[in-house]
Amino acid sequence: MSGVMYRWAGSKNRLLPELMTHLDKGAKYRRWVEPFLGGGSVALEAMRRGLAQEYVLGDSLRSIVDTWQQLQRDPEWLLSELRQFAALPFEQQRGQFEEQRAAYDRRFRDCCARRFMILQACSFNGLWRESAKSGYNVPFGLETKSGERSAPHLNFEVLAEAAKFLNANQVRVQCVDFAETVAQAGEGDLVYADPPYLGTHSAYSSVGFNLSKHSKLARLLVDAKKRGAVCWVSGSDSEDTRTNYCELWGGVPYELSARRSIGCKVASRGTKTELLIRM
Repeated sequence: MSGVMYRWAGSKNRLLPELMTHLDKGAKYRRWVEPFLGGGSVALEAMRRGLAQEYVLGDSLRSIVDTWQQLQRDPEWLLSELRQFAALPFEQQRGQFEEQRAAYDRRFRDCCARRFMILQACSFNGLWRESAKSGYNVPFGLETKSGERSAPHLNFEVLAEAAKFLNANQVRVQCVDFAETVAQAGEGDLVYADPPYLGTHSAYSSVGFNLSKHSKLARLLVDAKKRGAVCWVSGSDSEDTRTNYCELWGGVPYELSARRSIGCKVASRGTKTELLIRM
């Protein structure tokens, strides 16, 4: 089944065929370990293919983890809530978006999965962006300057499929720092890391993700490799990425062609070369 659970800058959905030529070698891993769950396209594809006995999925963004845990715990409730939202008149959808955005900024925690899905379904260019000062700060994006309107970006078939896989497999979804997730990897595991890219949008949270954190990630992946894990990391095709993961830590890069349609600037869209690096 094609499509994504929710829009996400840096989603690997369009790259899955190329990615899986490297990640899927026909062997079944003990555990599939992802420290940056993000849009979840790769984890979901791994479950479709049955690539592991268990899946350890981590992310530091609480809203993502709450959404996946809700799909694992009670998908019927979330799907029902989202269908009701999709059936609302356009102006009521806009009103709900503004209400949920304000609630997120006040750090309300009730119905977090519903809030996250509504914000992602209606946000400008599918961005998730936070700042320490204003919290979630992406505007409503379902109406153009000329007045044209679009429907919320909700894929109920993929959401239902994800719920099915989350309940049919041994899956643990955890809200932790990437270091804690990578530290769990060992013999017989595959680690796939998809951090915010160097030189691109990385303000998913107010903390951000800088070169220092990429250096830490590279070291942690090399340590996991020493424990017997197979480790891969995705990154931008940039000098900093190649230096950090390849020159300093011995990673082997493979070039992939990715088409991007999400981003606040036109220059960030279109076909780009990305790297998949085996550590």
